[in-house]
Amino acid sequence: MRDPGIADSVTANLRQPGRTLTVVDRHVIDVHILLTRGHQLLLTQRRGGAFDGEWHLPSGKVDAGEPLTAAAAREDREEIGIVINPAHLRFVHATHVANSGPEPRLGVFFEASEWLGEPTNQEPDKCNDVRWFPVDRLPDNLIAYPAAGIQTYLDGESSEAFSEIGWESAPAAVQPRERSCWVWANATNFFLTALSGTSLNCTFVEKLNSSRPNIASSSAPLVRSTAE
Repeated sequence: MRDPGIADSVTANLRQPGRTLTVVDRHVIDVHILLTRGHQLLLTQRRGGAFDGEWHLPSGKVDAGEPLTAAAAREDREEIGIVINPAHLRFVHATHVANSGPEPRLGVFFEASEWLGEPTNQEPDKCNDVRWFPVDRLPDNLIAYPAAGIQTYLDGESSEAFSEIGWESAPAAVQPRERSCWVWANATNFFLTALSGTSLNCTFVEKLNSSRPNIASSSAPLVRSTAE
């Protein structure tokens, strides 16, 4: 049986000024794609809904039976019209979020090393703008959820591979040699098995996490409280 106290704490986290969000008993898996050009990062601006006018990474939900990297490539094609080979995606970060929509979600962030085409707005009914920003001058109205993955990317080797946003409790710090296996085996692997019957091994995940570049540094975190 679900602990009603958990639902109460999540509901409290979802109470934001000017926004009404309802808790539902399921989890969503999102994929987020970081596209960089020199020292610029591509962002999309939401149109409509609770986050109207705020900036986000190209992203979307994973379909049933769809691998994470294939979902990331599909979402970029649908949203900004570029073609990405899933093999050219590199895992950056995963975050478990309770305050960025009606249901808790697991967000998995990938960096795209190369693609075909020039990003353009393919969904004007959902998106106001597609724009490159210098990584040291990102917009103030950046949604906190994708900001966690962006911050991890910018922090480079000093960053953690996993975070939690909006929950009252968090696990003990994960040591660098353990963190990749912990993230995927205890969070993502369950969802992958449920969706496609395929599981990941730690050796593969460690390979995905190797050699992350540090393209910029920042004295202040990008993530801002949604309650401010």
